[in-house]
Amino acid sequence: MRVRHKVRERIRLNGRVISRDLFSHYFNEIWDMFERCEIADLENSPARFPSFLKYIVVMSYYVFIKERVDVAVIEVGLGGRYDCTNVVDHPALTAITHLGYDHCSILGYTIEEIANEKAGIMKEGVPVLTVNQHYTASYPVLEREAREKSTAVIRGIMTCQWPGRNHVIYRDKVAYHLDGAHTPVSIGLCSQWFKNCTADSRRKVLVVNTTRDRHLADFLDIIRKDITPDLIIFCPNIASNKYIVKDCEWPEDMKQAMIKRAHQNKDEWSETGIPALSFSSVEEGVAALEQTSPVSNQEQ
Repeated sequence: MRVRHKVRERIRLNGRVISRDLFSHYFNEIWDMFERCEIADLENSPARFPSFLKYIVVMSYYVFIKERVDVAVIEVGLGGRYDCTNVVDHPALTAITHLGYDHCSILGYTIEEIANEKAGIMKEGVPVLTVNQHYTASYPVLEREAREKSTAVIRGIMTCQWPGRNHVIYRDKVAYHLDGAHTPVSIGLCSQWFKNCTADSRRKVLVVNTTRDRHLADFLDIIRKDITPDLIIFCPNIASNKYIVKDCEWPEDMKQAMIKRAHQNKDEWSETGIPALSFSSVEEGVAALEQTSPVSNQEQ
């Protein structure tokens, strides 16, 4: 099974990724509109174009209007009170998933502050759906906002399919367990899931990357409570060094900084006694993983 990731998958019609032709058509229409207008950024200087996420949000709304969809499901960015998707003033339903410590510089450094920002997605008279929260301190905040907005708080979402979350694919004799966990709670849930669905005889290789101000040691300590990797491979968010995609290539300084961080992570982790390798792209890391024969002779 080949997994491909493309910007078009962020906009779907009837569950299918928008076609290349439709994406290009609507992208260019939106681009032309921004070319003809000016908006002010935080420094009050002229700026025609929003950030990537905001551009995709505007474009998705435009696509849904033009394609005359009956129901639109909108996923937030960071989520909450000041999220760019929050311009929809009366949706049929809103939903708040698990809350954890992430994007703290924007959302807040306590779970109460984060919950307060996330609760900003609630709308007057609109039902809100949530789940059992790991951090119980979030409940009073969410319930207070719900009372103020006169919603009915429903706890649910029992089934969900989300590529890249608890996602297993197979290539040759390697089983890849993919997840985008990047908070302490989600890392803990991810490692428990991995432990429950892998055989004891399987050789476990962890391919990992961290970005921004996330602390690698904290995450790996959580993982080691459930599993002990036989090998850890560090690589940056660079797919391959063999080809260049002009429109989404990292600037060279950012690219070198990510590669440097992967090497630093390897040096830091090597002190634990567990073997660690670092590479300058995901492709190189995966190639090394498959060369290590990560499954035992007993497994198919």
